[in-house]
Amino acid sequence: MPTAGEWLLFLGASALFAVLPGPGVLYVLARSLSGGRAVGMRSVLGNGIGALVHVAAAASGCPRCSRRPRRRSPR
Repeated sequence: MPTAGEWLLFLGASALFAVLPGPGVLYVLARSLSGGRAVGMRSVLGNGIGALVHVAAAASGCPRCSRRPRRRSPR
């Protein structure tokens, strides 16, 4: 069982990761600042659709999404 100190360390690290923006947020922010609200909204929509496709492919067990591609042997 974790000690109280370990729980506090875990909760602090989790809170730090929850607050830090990820690459998707930084992408939308940069696009919004450079192109305006409409461009930012399209970026949000693109990120959402991309995440949906990624999750659907992983959930369906798409082999091209979950395994490394095989190298072809030279002929």
